[in-house]
This record gives sequence, structure tokens and C-alpha cells, in this order.
Amino acid sequence: MIELRASPTMHMGLRSSLRSHRGGQDGATGYGTPTSLVRPLHGYHTSVVASDIHSGIAAASQHHKPESATGDRIQDAVLLSRTIFPIVFAAICGKGMKSIALYKSQTGMSLRLLELFSGANSLFSALQRVYLLRSFGIVSIVTTILWLLSPLGGQALSPRLLTKERFYANSTQKATFLGSDFLNFSALDSASGAATVLSRVTTVYLSTLSSSADAFGDRTTSEFTVSSIDLEVRCSSMEFTDTKTFRENLKEPLVANFAGGGSYSNGTTKIVFPYAYPSAGYATNFQFAGNTSWFRFITDRTQPITIFYGSKAPPDPSKPYNPTTAVPISLATCTMLPRGLESKVACEGQVCRAVAARRVPANIQEVLTLMAIPRRGHFCEMGSSRKINEAGQTEEFLASGSVSHVKYGLLKLYETPLADFERRLEQVLSTFYYASSSQIFSTGNFSYIQDEKYARKATAAVAEDLGRHYVCHWVWFGIAAAVVVLLEAVAITNADLRFHTCAPDIFGYVSSLTIGNKYCEDHGLEVSSALDGLGRARAIGRVRFQLANVRGSDDHGRIAFVPLGVYDEVEASRVRLDRYYG
Repeated sequence: MIELRASPTMHMGLRSSLRSHRGGQDGATGYGTPTSLVRPLHGYHTSVVASDIHSGIAAASQHHKPESATGDRIQDAVLLSRTIFPIVFAAICGKGMKSIALYKSQTGMSLRLLELFSGANSLFSALQRVYLLRSFGIVSIVTTILWLLSPLGGQALSPRLLTKERFYANSTQKATFLGSDFLNFSALDSASGAATVLSRVTTVYLSTLSSSADAFGDRTTSEFTVSSIDLEVRCSSMEFTDTKTFRENLKEPLVANFAGGGSYSNGTTKIVFPYAYPSAGYATNFQFAGNTSWFRFITDRTQPITIFYGSKAPPDPSKPYNPTTAVPISLATCTMLPRGLESKVACEGQVCRAVAARRVPANIQEVLTLMAIPRRGHFCEMGSSRKINEAGQTEEFLASGSVSHVKYGLLKLYETPLADFERRLEQVLSTFYYASSSQIFSTGNFSYIQDEKYARKATAAVAEDLGRHYVCHWVWFGIAAAVVVLLEAVAITNADLRFHTCAPDIFGYVSSLTIGNKYCEDHGLEVSSALDGLGRARAIGRVRFQLANVRGSDDHGRIAFVPLGVYDEVEASRVRLDRYYG
């Protein structure tokens, strides 16, 4: 073992370098601690490593999330990490190797390991040292593997870590549909058959024509977009009043009911509770739309519609009313905003398009049912008790949030909390729109037993396109996390070794070649003999040196590190090609 021990002169010079600075014309000399750069460099390395950790965690947080501006910024940060990481890795590990060499040289280590640690500044230099030193031991293998982590970590902290993939929601549905041979059944030839079946056929036919889906398409796989609509309802009031007061306080006309009722603000037409078709009973609720907002919606379907929902209420003894001209009602003033949606679907199999279309409400371009909501239509008849003084299932749901077949008297809906009423009314309207406008294809059988013989059943595979999502590849994430944590450990170890090392840094600096060099003892160079590395370079940085041919009279040439201008004193000259150097 060859031991390199620090001399008292080195310690003295290092301590004195903390206290004084000196300069000269011929060879500037001065003192400064080379360890003063260790802490800021370590802090910089640590901050860069911390940023890599943050990039990895941010990439993991985007796993299976839809495409967004935030995710794209994280991808850009990861892309930048791929460039920065190898540089930071080389800076930290190269410094760490030299720190190990310097620290161990204080207590003694083999020259082979000393050369291996001091010269391993990259993967190539590590492999080169292993080959030239013929050192294939455990230390050489560990050193090589450590430097192999540099390109591996760079690949892990790259676009491979966070990618984008298109996601699909796959499902299998059983559909009931009308077979293409339904016209061959003899039941259609009779009056009773036409009465019971043709209405269903007409409904299916019209619904199919109005939809963007091809109900009787072939079995080929197809991908298409289904436009749909959703309703958002916000209510501003829920109060007890009567139909007469409501009519007299209208600020704008109501849309005329296309079924024969309706009211304008001048009172020419009374508020009508519609018939509950097909019985002779009455519905106990009504719904109208403001004329101005309705025609604004017809022009621009993104605009909200002012709607009024009224439900019969039991009389309030404290509020007199005329039963011939007014009816007590629970009145809600709301706005309804149709929100257009799009769903990309792909399917395979018979009638698969109809099944896919059934997953969402009907085409937004088919607004007949939407018209039926604010203009009364059949909405008020759905769930009606068909009794003039008995609440229907719609009112029951609005009041309690549940539906049963128990008969209820008239309800005080105006006592329902506005937030609950608003949420339930939105659900009621959306359900009505969906049920009456979407495809007449459903799971199970048709509603009427007479239609069963015309029905066919098929299974369709439906894939809904959910758009592009981010995918964090956990193998690369694990590699990146392991490499970054190891790199942080090396940086901390490097700082700790530098703190506990007393010997000056004689590795890695050309200026260290002037230490103990008998040709570099003039012009005040000996003053800085206790310094090394950057401290020595600062002290004698203005002196120009050259590799020169010394002792030229000898048979074999010698090369030494010599300051310019002292050639005569040391018998030095330029290195020559025709001279043998041993």
C-alpha cells in the first residue's frame, strides 16, 4: 500500500488561507479555501436532484387522467430532465469518486484503486480505467454499474415516463330491436294488428330516422360521434301563490301551449292544468316557458330558458282565493340550460349502433321533445294520479326524493328546501327528455306483449372513446426514483466526506502538478506550496506554464512542468520530436 499523508505545512497553509490574501506581479500568490465551494455546489446539486424527484412525482400524479394543459407542462418538464440529468449525474458522481479517493488516501489505499476512483469521471473513463488497470474486482464492477445508471436514469426521466394513450370504455349489451322481417307477419293485415303494432313501428321508424345511428347497419366495426344533450336547472324561488296572482304578475308572455292551453300576461287565456291522457282525469302540475327566452333558445341553443313549474297545493286558510278564477299552487321560477355533449362510440355486431346511441340522450338536433318540456307537452301527464285533487308521482318525487304507488293528497311543495327541489326537478326533466327522445331500443322486451313476436335480440360490443389520457409507466418511474434517490445519497456522502477530509485536493486539478516541483520554486511559487486545486490556481493563476524539455544534455530527455521565462535557469527547452523521452 502506498500512503499519501498530509504534511503539517499543508495544514498550516490551509488554515492560513482562511485569514489572508496576497498578490504579486511575477506570480500572484494568495490563500483561499477550496472547500468554500463545496457547500454551494452541493446545494445546487441537491436542488437539481429535488427537481427531478418533483418531476417524477408530478408525472405519477397524472396517471390515467385526461389530457390537460397541466399534464402537457409536466411532459415538457420531463423532456427537459432527460437533457439535464446526465450532466448533473456526471457532476455529482465524478465529484463523489474524487472525494472517496481523497478521503481514503489519508488512511492508505492501493494505487490501483486510487487511479480508479480519481479517473472515473464518466462511463467511458470508468471502463477505460478498468481496462488499462486490468482491475476487474468488486470495486470496478460497482463503479461501472454506478456509471451505467447515468444513461439509464436519463432514459427513465424522458418522454417514456409519461405518455398519452387513447382510452376506451368497453361493454357488452343485449339489445331488443325490430327484425327486418316484421312486415311479413299476418297480424299487420288486420285492423286490430295495425292498431296495436303500427304505432310502435312508426315510433321506431321515426326515432331511427332522427338519430345519427344506423339501427339496421351491417356487422362491420364502425366509429362515430353521437350528439346528445343534458339539462341544467337552477331555481330562484319556490313559493305559495295561486294561478290568478301568477298570471297578473308575469313580466313577459308565456309560450302558448301547443296542446291547446297556455297564458299571456294580459290574461286572455287562463292557466291550464292539462288532461291526463287517455283518461278524463286532470294532471296536478303544469309547466310553461317565458316567450322571450324560448325564442332566444330557438336561435341559439346554448341560451337558458326561463321556466315556471306549478303544482296544485292544498288551500292555505290564511290566504283567501276565488276557486272559480284561481287555484292554489306551489310555484317555482327556474332557468333551464340545455348543454350539448358529444360521445364518441365504436361498436361491432348487429344493431350495435342503436345500442351505442342508447347510452346517451337523443340527438340535440331533434328538439321536439325539448319543446315539449317548457311548453307542457306530455311531461305533466307522466306519473299523474289522474285525480283532480291527488298528487302524482312527479310531485311526490319532488317533495320527498322517492317514488311509490301510494296515493297522496295535494302536497305543499313550497315547503321543500329550494336546493333539494332544484336538484330533483333537474333529474325529473332530464329523465323525461331522455326517456321520450332517445332510441326505442332497450334491454329486455318491448312494453307491449303484442310486440314480442316482432322483436329480435342481439348482443353488441360497445366501446366508448374516452379521449386521450396520460399513462405513467411504473417500471420507468421505479428506475427513475431509484436512480434519483441514489444520486441524492451520493451528493450527501460527497458533502460529508469533504467535510471530514483534512488533506488538500491533489486530484483533478492541473495546478496541483506544481506542488513539490523543483522547477516551480522561483518567483514566489513556493509561497503557495501548501495550497492545491482551485486555491492554488487562484494564487498563481497569472503564471504561465509549459511542458518543457529539461536537462537537455542527458541522453534521455525529461519532461517537466515549467513556468515560462525560467528556461535558462533550469536548462529547459521546447519538447522535440527527434528526442527520446523515457
